[in-house]
Amino acid sequence: MFMKITVIFGSPHKRGPTYHALEKFLDYIPEKKSISFFDAYKINARPCTNCEFCKKNFSCKYDDLNELYNSLISCDHLILASPIYNASFPSPVKSIIDRLQPFYYSRKTNGKNPKNAVVITTQGTADKDYTSCLGEQIALNLKLLNIKNLHYFSIKNTDNSDFDIDNFFSKNENKIKDMIKKIYNPNNYI
Repeated sequence: MFMKITVIFGSPHKRGPTYHALEKFLDYIPEKKSISFFDAYKINARPCTNCEFCKKNFSCKYDDLNELYNSLISCDHLILASPIYNASFPSPVKSIIDRLQPFYYSRKTNGKNPKNAVVITTQGTADKDYTSCLGEQIALNLKLLNIKNLHYFSIKNTDNSDFDIDNFFSKNENKIKDMIKKIYNPNNYI
């Protein structure tokens, strides 16, 4: 059995720092994996309107996230890779997060198939690491998906012309390997 990994990619830049960080991070995960990749900008999820359709059904009146919902139910691991814009996630990522409401009403994953998650964030030069601001918000939402272990991997200064993602990963290799070892134990999969 492979590790089932669901990736939500939240950057409009298909080959920017967030994409390269995700790509590098995935390289550290053991080989036996199956990855379902969801691009928040391609999905273009409609915003939640609080219509309460999901209160009675495990679905939404919009069907744009059905495939993602199924992947979130069946996956073992979730990776959310997103830049931070204006101290928050970009709008397409926020729409996806808001649309996790069916999981709240149904408790569909509660107690079943506990999962691990990694939130990879990139941000420009700033005095503050805004991942900590987003941590509280995203932790509550991911709890609905039965996330038991949530890890954050923050990369700052990606707007600096001297920033080199390969160098960043080389300098942080031990930290990354330790994180991977804790959450992606290949002995749990056949």
